[in-house]
Amino acid sequence: METLEALGNIGEFAGSLLVALTLIYIAIQTRQTSKSLQMLKAEKAVDVISRFNEKLLESEEIVELWLKGTRSTEPMNQVEELRFRALWVLWIHFPITVWESGERDMNRYIAFARLLSYEGARRYFDQSIFPDGLREHILLVYEKHCLEDA
Repeated sequence: METLEALGNIGEFAGSLLVALTLIYIAIQTRQTSKSLQMLKAEKAVDVISRFNEKLLESEEIVELWLKGTRSTEPMNQVEELRFRALWVLWIHFPITVWESGERDMNRYIAFARLLSYEGARRYFDQSIFPDGLREHILLVYEKHCLEDA
């Protein structure tokens, strides 16, 4: 009887040990998966800004359109407006992607926030739809980092 009880205790101990080892393994796998997802999100943000920069590098006309849309109060014709809005969507996709990755470091948003000092960009910013909290975060970055530079 004592032998059966001892074997039962050993089995119970071994089972507990296996459960603990399984939980440790799952924790390690979860952490690795989380790190991989963060890396993928960071790569996506870089991809987004790269596509925007590629567009700007395509022609001087696109750069002029971007400057006119963000920095000028001069009205655009329908074609310019449509093309600028397409560029704007590419541009705002960057802070949205960064925001959705969980990144809240203000330094990641400074380049975007700096545009708010231009009337044209501010107008499009005010018309844009952002995920909850992002608009307020960008405005906070603008107030803390961009107004001081002006």
